[in-house]
Amino acid sequence: MLFWEPVVARKGGQNHRKFGKVFSYLMLVTASMALFMGSTTLLRPVETDPTQVGFEGIFGWMIMELAILTVQVVWHGLITIRNTRRHLANRHSPNVASNVLVILAALVCAYRAG
Repeated sequence: MLFWEPVVARKGGQNHRKFGKVFSYLMLVTASMALFMGSTTLLRPVETDPTQVGFEGIFGWMIMELAILTVQVVWHGLITIRNTRRHLANRHSPNVASNVLVILAALVCAYRAG
């Protein structure tokens, strides 16, 4: 429900900003839980999911990729809003590193799947 309020509310209005921030922070919490799930699946793939025999860890890598992607998208959105009039301020190390991390995680996931 928090997703739809910013979508239908007037852009830039108080409800749009308030619900959008809450939604963003909850997405970061969700991504953190996914990082935990992915890491437990990577540490103990067969114990976590017995159907992983022969595909050890692929589910963990996929969950990690999606979690990293979610964190990156939310982070980028929040930073972009914060730096609305200062676009060059988006070129700081953590923001660039998060983009590189998404690419690396995708490559690892593609390698493990192939």
